[in-house]
Amino acid sequence: MSTSNSCQKQQTKKHRHNEKRHRCNVCNKLFSRPSALQTHMYTHTGEKPFQCPSPGCGKCFAVVSNLRRHSKVHSNTPSPRHRLSAQVRHQFIEQMLLRYQASQHYQEWTQQQQTPTVIH
Repeated sequence: MSTSNSCQKQQTKKHRHNEKRHRCNVCNKLFSRPSALQTHMYTHTGEKPFQCPSPGCGKCFAVVSNLRRHSKVHSNTPSPRHRLSAQVRHQFIEQMLLRYQASQHYQEWTQQQQTPTVIH
Protein backbone atom coordinates (compact mmCIF):
# COMPACT_ATOMS: atom_id res chain seq x y z
CA MET A 1 0.00 0.00 0.00
CA SER A 2 1.39 3.38 -0.96
CA THR A 3 1.80 6.19 1.55
CA SER A 4 -0.64 8.52 -0.21
CA ASN A 5 -3.29 5.77 -0.32
CA SER A 6 -2.82 5.18 3.42
CA CYS A 7 -3.25 8.92 4.13
CA GLN A 8 -6.44 9.01 2.07
CA LYS A 9 -7.91 6.15 4.09
CA GLN A 10 -7.04 7.89 7.38
CA GLN A 11 -8.63 11.16 6.21
CA THR A 12 -11.76 9.32 5.06
CA LYS A 13 -12.02 7.53 8.41
CA LYS A 14 -11.60 10.80 10.31
CA HIS A 15 -14.16 12.50 8.08
CA ARG A 16 -16.71 9.75 8.70
CA HIS A 17 -16.08 9.98 12.44
CA ASN A 18 -16.99 13.71 12.46
CA GLU A 19 -19.99 13.21 10.20
CA LYS A 20 -23.25 14.51 11.63
CA ARG A 21 -25.64 11.59 11.32
CA HIS A 22 -27.85 11.85 14.41
CA ARG A 23 -30.95 13.84 13.46
CA CYS A 24 -33.45 15.50 15.78
CA ASN A 25 -36.89 14.23 14.80
CA VAL A 26 -38.48 17.51 15.95
CA CYS A 27 -36.41 20.19 14.17
CA ASN A 28 -34.13 18.08 11.91
CA LYS A 29 -30.94 19.49 13.42
CA LEU A 30 -27.96 17.15 12.96
CA PHE A 31 -25.45 16.04 15.60
CA SER A 32 -22.21 14.08 15.43
CA ARG A 33 -22.81 12.23 18.71
CA PRO A 34 -25.94 10.62 20.12
CA SER A 35 -25.25 12.24 23.50
CA ALA A 36 -25.33 15.68 21.88
CA LEU A 37 -28.69 14.81 20.30
CA GLN A 38 -30.01 13.66 23.68
CA THR A 39 -28.94 16.93 25.33
CA HIS A 40 -30.58 18.84 22.48
CA MET A 41 -33.83 16.89 22.90
CA TYR A 42 -34.17 18.32 26.41
CA THR A 43 -34.73 21.74 24.78
CA HIS A 44 -37.85 20.34 23.11
CA THR A 45 -39.16 18.34 26.07
CA GLY A 46 -38.27 20.86 28.77
CA GLU A 47 -36.82 17.97 30.76
CA LYS A 48 -34.10 18.79 33.30
CA PRO A 49 -32.80 15.44 34.52
CA PHE A 50 -29.72 16.66 36.41
CA GLN A 51 -30.69 17.81 39.92
CA CYS A 52 -28.42 19.56 42.41
CA PRO A 53 -27.67 17.16 45.29
CA SER A 54 -27.18 19.94 47.86
CA PRO A 55 -29.83 19.80 50.60
CA GLY A 56 -32.53 22.39 50.12
CA CYS A 57 -31.37 23.53 46.69
CA GLY A 58 -33.49 21.51 44.28
CA LYS A 59 -32.27 23.27 41.10
CA CYS A 60 -32.40 21.13 37.97
CA PHE A 61 -30.46 21.37 34.74
CA ALA A 62 -30.78 19.99 31.21
CA VAL A 63 -27.00 19.93 30.73
CA VAL A 64 -24.73 18.17 33.23
CA SER A 65 -21.93 20.73 32.78
CA ASN A 66 -24.33 23.46 33.93
CA LEU A 67 -24.97 21.44 37.09
CA ARG A 68 -21.20 21.15 37.67
CA ARG A 69 -20.80 24.90 37.26
CA HIS A 70 -23.75 25.55 39.60
CA SER A 71 -22.37 23.20 42.28
CA LYS A 72 -19.53 25.67 42.88
CA VAL A 73 -22.00 28.06 44.56
CA HIS A 74 -22.34 25.53 47.38
CA SER A 75 -18.59 25.16 48.01
CA ASN A 76 -16.81 27.13 50.74
CA THR A 77 -13.84 27.85 48.50
CA PRO A 78 -14.19 31.15 46.63
CA SER A 79 -13.70 30.95 42.89
CA PRO A 80 -10.52 32.57 41.53
CA ARG A 81 -12.80 34.43 39.13
CA HIS A 82 -14.90 35.79 41.99
CA ARG A 83 -15.33 39.51 41.43
CA LEU A 84 -14.92 41.84 44.36
CA SER A 85 -17.52 44.48 45.08
CA ALA A 86 -16.63 48.10 44.36
CA GLN A 87 -16.47 48.81 48.11
CA VAL A 88 -14.00 45.98 48.77
CA ARG A 89 -11.85 47.04 45.78
CA HIS A 90 -11.83 50.63 47.07
CA GLN A 91 -10.80 49.49 50.58
CA PHE A 92 -8.02 47.34 49.13
CA ILE A 93 -6.65 50.24 47.05
CA GLU A 94 -6.76 52.58 50.06
CA GLN A 95 -4.83 50.05 52.18
CA MET A 96 -2.20 49.61 49.47
CA LEU A 97 -1.84 53.38 49.10
CA LEU A 98 -1.39 53.83 52.85
CA ARG A 99 1.25 51.08 52.93
CA TYR A 100 3.09 52.67 50.04
CA GLN A 101 2.99 56.10 51.66
CA ALA A 102 4.46 54.59 54.83
CA SER A 103 7.28 52.92 52.90
CA GLN A 104 10.89 54.12 52.83
CA HIS A 105 10.77 54.48 49.05
CA TYR A 106 7.86 56.91 49.20
CA GLN A 107 9.51 58.92 52.01
CA GLU A 108 12.71 59.30 49.96
CA TRP A 109 10.76 60.21 46.82
CA THR A 110 8.79 62.97 48.59
CA GLN A 111 12.00 64.42 50.03
CA GLN A 112 13.51 64.56 46.54
CA GLN A 113 10.42 66.33 45.21
CA GLN A 114 10.70 69.00 47.91
CA THR A 115 14.43 69.63 47.40
CA PRO A 116 15.07 72.11 44.56
CA THR A 117 17.25 70.78 41.77
CA VAL A 118 20.33 72.87 41.05
CA ILE A 119 21.55 72.84 37.45
CA HIS A 120 25.12 74.04 36.82
